Amino acid sequence: MSGEQNTLMGVEYVTKQLAGRTAEYAGDESYHNQERVFGRLYIESGEASVKNNQDFENQLAENGVDVVETVAYAA
Repeated sequence: MSGEQNTLMGVEYVTKQLAGRTAEYAGDESYHNQERVFGRLYIESGEASVKNNQDFENQLAENGVDVVETVAYAA
């Protein structure tokens, strides 16, 4: 599967199955009735990985999903 296909599938899953719903499976029960908040952790292995991450976040934003925090780590 290409990076672009992976991005499309990930965005579709997040927007259709997770966004706008409560965090019912959070470990701490006090979060169960709160709307989900999204963060992103990705491997930064070069320019392509940075671009793929930005494309993913841009497509999420186009679908009304905000990523509150993004953290990259070196491979």
